Amino acid sequence: MGQVYRFLAFSVGCIVNGLDDHQRRDAYASDVTYGTNNEFGFDYLRDNMKYALDEMVQRPFNFAIVDEVDSILIDEARTPLIISGPAEDSSEMYQRVDALDPQLDPSDYDKDEKHKTVALNEPGPRRSRSLLRESGLLETGTLYDIHNISLSIT
Repeated sequence: MGQVYRFLAFSVGCIVNGLDDHQRRDAYASDVTYGTNNEFGFDYLRDNMKYALDEMVQRPFNFAIVDEVDSILIDEARTPLIISGPAEDSSEMYQRVDALDPQLDPSDYDKDEKHKTVALNEPGPRRSRSLLRESGLLETGTLYDIHNISLSIT
């Protein structure tokens, strides 16, 4: 069908495994884009992990034609699409943050013995931020800035 669409002055793209983001963006920019449900699904998930809109590969869709939708919705529905980023070795950072814990005052956090959890209360984030800055782990900005995201999940 690609030849027919090109004859009618439509651009045609195809999403396959192994394309880089630039190639995927070009294929999605076409008038007609072919691909498997897995490729479209994973591109959607990866786009939702991007930090900036201009890094995304998909564009808003006008409509989709799905061939063999029963197979996708029934047979393949038992296999969820799961995506994760590459694992990094953060053990040194965890050890440095762990060393700061004893410096927190008990008034900085609430401890729930029953559920075995600890949560910072109102003065806690201010004290934590100060300790992270003193240790050199938080150099600029706040914990909510994108370049400090690795500290937010420790």
